[in-house]
Amino acid sequence: IEVTQSSPGRYLIVHGERRWRASQLAGLTTVPAVVRRRDYDDVTRFVRQVVENIQREDLNDVDRAAALLRLRKLMQEELTTAQVSQKSTEPWGGKVTWAKVGGRLGYSRQRIHQLIQLLDLPDEIKDAVRDGALSERDTRIYQGLTAVQQRALHRARYAAQNGRPIRR
Repeated sequence: IEVTQSSPGRYLIVHGERRWRASQLAGLTTVPAVVRRRDYDDVTRFVRQVVENIQREDLNDVDRAAALLRLRKLMQEELTTAQVSQKSTEPWGGKVTWAKVGGRLGYSRQRIHQLIQLLDLPDEIKDAVRDGALSERDTRIYQGLTAVQQRALHRARYAAQNGRPIRR
């Protein structure tokens, strides 16, 4: 696992939380860890966590989209803090764009927007993505429909796939 020291004798897991939990369940009292510098900023730590989960494909596309929103928020907070401390007055430099977020993770702006659109879908459709029943690509047919239409289409597709009659 990788950790960073948060205070004397206390460490914060940067990545490897599952390995740490598994070692706890196994009854281990110590866990091999790489200790990194103490001054990790929140954005860098979060990027490292997201990248590890993406590489292992542990994140479904809905959770990946939520992680992108959180990363953008953290990057914006970091930028705002830097601008306040430098007393910057550049009006065009004050917003973190999706292109900048994508650059941190190696995603195109288009891919970022495809993922973010998942968060606008009704919960039952997002749950289907989380469960692996639908991919992000499968959900594109719902774009441009109202939430009521999206739910109706999703239920009709589900019923048709499972050989059940469609209820109206």
